[in-house]
Amino acid sequence: MSEVERPIPTIDEAIAQCHREQDERAVELRKVTGKIAALAMAGGQGGIDSLDDEYVHAFFEQLEELATHAHELSAQIFDQRKNVFYGPRHVAA
Repeated sequence: MSEVERPIPTIDEAIAQCHREQDERAVELRKVTGKIAALAMAGGQGGIDSLDDEYVHAFFEQLEELATHAHELSAQIFDQRKNVFYGPRHVAA
């Protein structure tokens, strides 16, 4: 069956797919926030004091990238949940 001929999923199937995608994003978010926590702990324990300026900059650049990625993932999860639970309901004809 081609992509064009594929049947339209039911609401329950679409919601189940959204939940699977949310679970994948949630796992990724957990990994990213774990990395952020590890970097924050290293920085908080004075682990960056011995680094040259260029490495300190790289440390904070990495922390910023991870935080941005975590924020984007949480926004995607929130938006998807909002659309699934509070979005317009489809009425079967």
